[in-house]
This record gives sequence, C-alpha cells and structure tokens, in this order.
Amino acid sequence: MEEDGSTLKEIGTKAQIDSSSMTVLVDKLENEGLLERKLDSHDRRAIRVFLTPKGRELGMQVMELASDFNLQLRTSLEDLGESFEKSLRIIIEDIE
Repeated sequence: MEEDGSTLKEIGTKAQIDSSSMTVLVDKLENEGLLERKLDSHDRRAIRVFLTPKGRELGMQVMELASDFNLQLRTSLEDLGESFEKSLRIIIEDIE
C-alpha cells in the first residue's frame, strides 16, 4: 500500500503472481471499485495501478486484521513455549 501507482509487473513480482493471473486479479479488483488503472505519464505503453479510496480503506482494514492476528499468534506461541519449557523441566526432573 505504500507504493501507490505500481505497474502490474512490479506488483506481480512482489506478490509472486504470474502476469496472466495478475491481469485477472486486477480486472476483478477494478470491477469492485478497489483500484483503477492509469497510463504512465512518462511511458504511455505502461499502465500503473492506483488504489481508490474504497480500496485504501479495505487495505487498512486488512492490515489491521493481519496485525491483530500476528499479535494473537505471537502470544499463543509464547504461552506454548512456556508450557513446553515447564513440561521439559518436569521430564528432566523425573529422569534425574
């Protein structure tokens, strides 16, 4: 979302999506009103993709959900690590 106005090739490379799939995806997102295509002002052969306000809002919501998910996952893994460590200590004590 930081690099508004990227080409399809740039986006496809970063997202590891082939060009034909990228075109289909951009068509769908454009039909949903989430982005728009514009000719590059320096290279009229190139098309750049820009988020619409609706697309930017949805992107922010997705980023917030992803951040919340990552925080929950980290917390769960930390709790799991503490439980695992306690279990290992009990096993070691039993062996000794």
